[in-house]
Amino acid sequence: MNYKAFPFEVKEIDDEAGTFTGYASVFNNLDDGGDIVTQGAFKKTIEERANRIKVVWQHDWSQPIGKPLEMAEDAHGLRVKAFISDTALGRDVRTLMRDGVISELSIGYDIVKDAWSEVEGKSVHLLNELRLYEFSPVTLAMNDQAIITGVKGFNLGDPLEKLADYEPFDQIEIIIALLRELDDTEKSQELVTMGVTALQELLAVAEPPLALTTHEDERKRLELKLRYSLEV
Repeated sequence: MNYKAFPFEVKEIDDEAGTFTGYASVFNNLDDGGDIVTQGAFKKTIEERANRIKVVWQHDWSQPIGKPLEMAEDAHGLRVKAFISDTALGRDVRTLMRDGVISELSIGYDIVKDAWSEVEGKSVHLLNELRLYEFSPVTLAMNDQAIITGVKGFNLGDPLEKLADYEPFDQIEIIIALLRELDDTEKSQELVTMGVTALQELLAVAEPPLALTTHEDERKRLELKLRYSLEV
């Protein structure tokens, strides 16, 4: 599952009804991962599985806090109205959102259809159809650039030699996250070199022709992330 966070402007909070309204995703916005969610990306998932989409706390499926009452696309993005259950956690979440302490929503999704395009001279990843599983109020933006501590078990201060303990794909994800945090140019260059090596290892074990299309898409995605990590 992928994650993507958006600054969240709360349009309305109704404490008595236990609801909030706002945007869970914004269209046609180039994010720092090089992705653009296009209008229509959620149309099919809303039609087919709206009753299975949940609202959870901080992407923790063991802490469900509510459910969407309304989900609809407009020109701006995916507008949602959600109900938060009247539990101790639910009441805390509503208070934090109302006070502006929680100011972002993050969606949990899988990519169904995507494409690559050029925007202002840069390659961008167009997310044309997504399968939405949940959306979460989150403390900090948690997307595929920032999953390193809780998922990969690699911390910013760990020695780079520890990367050898990971599979090439995980190495690349960790390296991308590290590049977003580091100000050390020399260390950043070392990380990029390690990332290219890991990518070459992935290419070496590909099994054409069955894995060719999927692998080529993944190669483009990882190369794009590495490039954006250096540019930002």
